[in-house]
Amino acid sequence: MGMRAAQRRLGLMGVMWTAIGYDWSLKADAVVARLASGAGRGAILCLHDGRELRVKPDIGVTVEAVRRLVPLLLDRGYQLETVSRLLCPTT
Repeated sequence: MGMRAAQRRLGLMGVMWTAIGYDWSLKADAVVARLASGAGRGAILCLHDGRELRVKPDIGVTVEAVRRLVPLLLDRGYQLETVSRLLCPTT
């Protein structure tokens, strides 16, 4: 079964990101810089928690990047939404 068929069967919507942090391979400073430069109206920022690679992944870089990035984006006037709210505002 392909990805699209699986999404349909599970009632999921597939989306792509507009900026990816590479949080599995970069340091927090670089992740924040990548995502801050990729932020914009309607942007979808992609981070990973590493669960597909290890049972107990080290997500310290991701957590630190989010800790820094959220206040930075809020200070720039952005609002943060889930993908569902962004694409389907009535749900």
